[in-house]
Amino acid sequence: MLSLSKDNHVLKAGDININESEYTVSGLGRRGMEYAYDNQKAYVHVFDVSSQQPKGFKGFGIPKSEISIFGGVAGYTFYENKISVRAIYIGGKDNPQQGVNVGTPSSNTGREGNVMALVEETRLFENKLNLKAEFARSNYDGDLTDNMEAIGDNALNLGAGFSYGAFSLGASYKYVGKDFNSIGLQYLTNDRKGYEATIGLRTDRVNLTGSSTMQKDNVKSDPTKYTTRDNNSNLNLSLTLSGNVSLNFGYKRDKQKTFQGDVETSLQDSLTNEYSGALNLSLKQSANINISFTNSRLSSENNPQNDTSAFTLNLGGSFRRGESFSLTPTFGYSKASNKFTAEETITYNSLLTGEIAFVPRLFSLLFSGSFARSELSPDNISNLLDIGGGLNLYLDKLIKIGSIVFSLKGSYNHSDLPGVQSSDYKIFLQCDFSF
Repeated sequence: MLSLSKDNHVLKAGDININESEYTVSGLGRRGMEYAYDNQKAYVHVFDVSSQQPKGFKGFGIPKSEISIFGGVAGYTFYENKISVRAIYIGGKDNPQQGVNVGTPSSNTGREGNVMALVEETRLFENKLNLKAEFARSNYDGDLTDNMEAIGDNALNLGAGFSYGAFSLGASYKYVGKDFNSIGLQYLTNDRKGYEATIGLRTDRVNLTGSSTMQKDNVKSDPTKYTTRDNNSNLNLSLTLSGNVSLNFGYKRDKQKTFQGDVETSLQDSLTNEYSGALNLSLKQSANINISFTNSRLSSENNPQNDTSAFTLNLGGSFRRGESFSLTPTFGYSKASNKFTAEETITYNSLLTGEIAFVPRLFSLLFSGSFARSELSPDNISNLLDIGGGLNLYLDKLIKIGSIVFSLKGSYNHSDLPGVQSSDYKIFLQCDFSF
């Protein structure tokens, strides 16, 4: 990564991450180049990013044409930051065979497309009322080896939120056409629409939130295709008992059913009920302990062999002593049971990270370790061990024009799977310099 910034201008090259909107490009972390200008009024962003991660330093500045995704954004904020509008364009090509992922099936051929979108947000009455909208139009060719032309389709996202004092309300509507695809998104579920409603109550000691989402696919209701409906509800309660103690409780319910026309089928028939809770303790400003659990059950009317229950318990904390010592341990236990087969799977997880500063802000040791054990049966036990660490030398006090850090790092991994054992280690040097 190389980053240069001055005033409101930023230029980056290397491994960058592009985020603009839900239907254009979001979470695209790849190698390329970008320039952005943002003065809180005007916004300009242009970029050229690899759709796949190539080997070595290829694509550090300008990606190869077969895996190049480029785009531009122009936006402006009006009326004392009350209304903002952005126009977005994304275009380019993608070919999984050009990446380093050797596990990509040969059937994944190149694709090409573009998306144009308009995003708007309005904030009124001192941000008590918030309105958001995104309209996108795509042209997409999912297989460059055939003779089929690109297909166009639309996507729409409308949302509104209102808050007054301790209360808040929200609602949204989403629609994604069956032929809508964005070249800037690695994965996109199209041919769907849905509604969401949220409500909240927040005071100094109580935070209560609830949401309900209804979604369905086959948006054109084609009688020859299956239609899956999903209803999801969430309820969360947080209680601050004191400055050192807080409690959290949650409930989640998700129900799916599949229909062909008006006739219910056995596909995607499931009901999930999940309860969770957490206790957070702040013993001192430098010590925290948290305990959490989750208990869930998955059931099915037409497929009782899928009925399972799971319980998970996590215990963690963080401890610090000034700038010289920090430690973060975590331990987890989970048990999953299949009601139909009476099979059980028990899993143990542990993680430990920390830092010891021999000379604060000059010389320190970073370390981490994790261990996971899974017990499916007495003859089917897996163990995974991962240990890593590094010595860091900070030369800020010697280098007056910026910051420079030298690191000697290493890691050791060992896996013990049924019938297979493997180990590997790495040792490398790293230098970070900024000015």
